[in-house]
Amino acid sequence: IMKASAEETLAAIYVGNLSKNVTEQDLLKEFAPFEPANIFFTKNAVKKQCYAKIMFKSQSAAKEAVGKMNFAELKGLQMQVSLFQPGMNTAQIQEGTNLIVKNLCQTVKPKEFQQLFSFFGKIVSCKISYDYHTDQSNGYGFVQYETKEAAEKAIEEGNGAKLGKKEIIVELFLNRAERNKSQA
Repeated sequence: IMKASAEETLAAIYVGNLSKNVTEQDLLKEFAPFEPANIFFTKNAVKKQCYAKIMFKSQSAAKEAVGKMNFAELKGLQMQVSLFQPGMNTAQIQEGTNLIVKNLCQTVKPKEFQQLFSFFGKIVSCKISYDYHTDQSNGYGFVQYETKEAAEKAIEEGNGAKLGKKEIIVELFLNRAERNKSQA
């Protein structure tokens, strides 16, 4: 019995930061050069999210799609494209690595945002929050680092830095339960 090589196995990418106006056909057209095997498209008006998981026939096709399509603009927003990491959940996030960045200028794009914060260490994820209905920035974003040290450096050196025309506020992200506990 012959085993399939790693190159012959399906590989997936995650495509986020999609406008509510994007359709599955738009994604098929944009990613056609990389020969996607399947697209799982999610548009959830209740959660105000629009994203996709795209399957490819090989790791190399998936990696090429990430390399060429990350931060490409589609219907007014820069897509955020990364290799899909199955099983990544909040239980695996190292404490002290997830940051919130406030007071973002409306004109700051995801690529510029990620480039600034990559200076402090290896980023696991990086996202600007956009209004689902208007596709306008909500003025804040999130950065998750691989290590607590990188997050601490980003807080220390990034807080008060000028990004666009505003001074940004960088602090540790606290979920709702943690915020409520700290205010009690």
